[in-house]
Amino acid sequence: VIHVKAGQTVEFRNNALITHTVTDDPKLAMDPKDSAAPAGAAPFNSGDLAPGQVFTQTFTVPGIYVYFCMHHESDGMVAQVIVAPAP
Repeated sequence: VIHVKAGQTVEFRNNALITHTVTDDPKLAMDPKDSAAPAGAAPFNSGDLAPGQVFTQTFTVPGIYVYFCMHHESDGMVAQVIVAPAP
C-alpha cells in the first residue's frame, strides 16, 4: 500500500527478473475484487513491463485504487494506492 495526494505521479519500476504489469481494469481481472477505482477514475494498464522498465501513473481522483499484475494475480500480486485529496 502506498499513500499519495491527488495530482501526484507514481512510478512503478520492474526490479524483478520476469515480466509484470500494473493493471487496474476490472475487465482484465480474474477476480473482480482485485481491481477497483474511485468513481470518475479511468482504468489503466501498463502492458507488459520487462525487467528494468518503468510505468508512471498520475492519480487525479482521490480514493482507493486496487491494482494487480496480470501475470501473477492468481499468486496474490495485488496492491493498493490510496489517494488523498490535494491540499
